[in-house]
Amino acid sequence: MNARKHSSRAGHVIVRFSNKVQLINFGTDAKAKEYINSNDSLGRFTIQHVIMMPDSIFQVHMHSCEHVGYILRGNCKIWIWKKNGGKKIHKLSDGDLFLIPKFTPHSIVVGKYGCEKLVFNIPGVDLNDPKRIIGINKGVLTKTWTQKKE
Repeated sequence: MNARKHSSRAGHVIVRFSNKVQLINFGTDAKAKEYINSNDSLGRFTIQHVIMMPDSIFQVHMHSCEHVGYILRGNCKIWIWKKNGGKKIHKLSDGDLFLIPKFTPHSIVVGKYGCEKLVFNIPGVDLNDPKRIIGINKGVLTKTWTQKKE
């Protein structure tokens, strides 16, 4: 993505990004459009628009960065695993905000109408980095998801 700088009257710098976005497929369960990548933000954050398909289930996993998100439309449940072994279920729908700290095990169950969310990854991560999503199976780390670029 190429950034173009424009100056405003107040002397602030506004950065506008080109309309090129990277589309990533997470199998048949979700697609993500990356609007600002790690290079654009000098590694500070990435912004993605994620569309999760109806009734999808994302098994327990964790990320190497914090996820700050906003539910644009639809609903989902996020299970957050606590350090003591317990878990907390968060029901999210239109307009809800969420924060998932880095290396926090969680899973997602999407509602029958699907779910769209805007996600800020802090610090920025490369969507093509296979280490950014770490799978967990019965408490054991597994392979990361395979992602297809379009």
